[in-house]
Amino acid sequence: MNKIINTIKLHRIILVYGIIIVMLLITVGIYYVSKMMSTSELEFVPESASLPLITTDLPMNSLLNAKVIPVDIMDWKDGSNSDFDISFKYPSTWKVVTSSDTKGVPFFTITDSLQGGNSNNQIIIGFTSYQNCNGNGDNQPEFKGLKVSDSKWNDYKTFISRSLCFPYKQFYIKMTAISAEAKSIEEQILTTINFTKYDITGWKNFTDSSLGISFDYPAYLGHVIVEKANSQSCPEMKTYARNGQLLSHDYIIWFSERQRVGSGGSYMIYNIPVIKTENNTEICGTDLLTLRENMPSDPRYQSSVFVQPNASNAYISTVDTTIGTSANQFYTLYFIERNKLTVMQPNITFIPYAYSAEGNEIMQKENLKNQISSIVDFVLHSDNAKMIRDYFADFKILVESIKVTN
Repeated sequence: MNKIINTIKLHRIILVYGIIIVMLLITVGIYYVSKMMSTSELEFVPESASLPLITTDLPMNSLLNAKVIPVDIMDWKDGSNSDFDISFKYPSTWKVVTSSDTKGVPFFTITDSLQGGNSNNQIIIGFTSYQNCNGNGDNQPEFKGLKVSDSKWNDYKTFISRSLCFPYKQFYIKMTAISAEAKSIEEQILTTINFTKYDITGWKNFTDSSLGISFDYPAYLGHVIVEKANSQSCPEMKTYARNGQLLSHDYIIWFSERQRVGSGGSYMIYNIPVIKTENNTEICGTDLLTLRENMPSDPRYQSSVFVQPNASNAYISTVDTTIGTSANQFYTLYFIERNKLTVMQPNITFIPYAYSAEGNEIMQKENLKNQISSIVDFVLHSDNAKMIRDYFADFKILVESIKVTN
């Protein structure tokens, strides 16, 4: 009997200990599961924490939704670029390379050097002309105090990409990534970018010995960009008409800063198309010496309105418009020396933004006049267009300073 009782007691003890062990295992399991879940959320990771690198490749559509995690930047390097007036920080394992595109326009990259020849983990910062920089107007979001087109990460099958375009500074920032790690690093680099202040008062001089051109320009125009164009061996003769737009050119000179007018997104743009020919006494069947001799009396040209020491003649058109959407001032300059010809057509354009104060005033004038005359009338006579006329006056001084150096 005692033996049976002892056996029952032993079984009870074993059962109790078994229950305790099972409960401990369940408790431990719940602890580790909850720890893994909280780690995956990454909601409480301090920004200064050094996080493990994510090296697992994910499908590109998964990278679009991957959370940007804080990155430790304590050991990052300081970088800057005077062409774009910016400073930034970047990882010590990445590298900064300055270059230019096929048209000679400068840009630089902040590239993940550990990727070797793979350039998909990188940030590209480059100039973009006004034709390629969308997102005008005051309704655009701001980045570090500057208006910028709103862009999100997009899937391009083999990488994800995000672009920011600054329409008034005329440059862009493009980020590409093939991993969640690179996406987080590039977003962190973006937050470290600051725009360097520079003096926008006074005038500067631009001289390009290879192009053989120099001129003075107001500092508020920023940096001078010389872009190679799709040149043609024989520019059309309409190029020489006094109001004809120089459509065929070897180079085009523009500036990094577009000038805003008013508060509604209206702006000014500046361009200097250039044709250069050498060792040729004829252009499109026209003898250069004959052209130089006959220009002053040729009815196709307007008489010179200012002295240009190094040019045979300099001509100015009246303010004109392009299909009623802008007001333009074209100058045409001819520099002829025996068998060399340089033709430049500096032009300044005012583009009103729809529903801006400028645009509304122009629309009101259209009730009395047609669209073309109303926009010109606004530029020439409106009290609200004084800033535009000041820009036109500064640009005329720029044109008068243009010289051909060789």
